Amino acid sequence: DVDQRNNIHAVYGDYRTSAEGVFAGGDCRRGQSLVVWAINEGRGLAEKCNDYLLQRREDESIASRSSGAFANLSSMSPRV
Repeated sequence: DVDQRNNIHAVYGDYRTSAEGVFAGGDCRRGQSLVVWAINEGRGLAEKCNDYLLQRREDESIASRSSGAFANLSSMSPRV
């Protein structure tokens, strides 16, 4: 998605675009601006990307533990 000036639409402070796992910041998000703003957004964007990737890794780890080879053993135990 783009805004009225054809800049990539991403929520300020979150930097996520409408595409899953795609972030935007700096000039492509806000248009031509001071380099100081781009550097600041780059740092914030890097932090949000890192948070996103860490969360995905944690979610995948949880999913793999709950769907592993021993996940359904309780259904195989004898009923007393």
